[in-house]
Amino acid sequence: SSGINAEYGGDSPATVAVAGGLSGILMWFVGVPPDVVKTRYQTAPLGRYRSSLQIVPELYRSEGLRAFYKGFGPSGIRAFLANGVCFVTYDFVIKTWEKLWPLTAARVDIRPNMTSPY
Repeated sequence: SSGINAEYGGDSPATVAVAGGLSGILMWFVGVPPDVVKTRYQTAPLGRYRSSLQIVPELYRSEGLRAFYKGFGPSGIRAFLANGVCFVTYDFVIKTWEKLWPLTAARVDIRPNMTSPY
């Protein structure tokens, strides 16, 4: 099955929710390590580090790769839920808009007609 629901007019709300949720998790998977380094830099005693880049090898040596993902669990759960709802809401609003006003600028071809003599 392709995930297409003819009655809904596109991907099912569950499919859209999962896509949104996974995108939220991916965003936090990428964003948590720099946030951990930033927090370590901000909470370190003044003058301990000249740059946040000094923290990366020290943190890896002392606590391993898992140290860069502290707090990822709760953030990932929240991101899955929040982004899933956001994607479904956006999809619903766009589909409702298209039903109410089918000739919106998004559907009108505004490109010049290259075959026209004018």
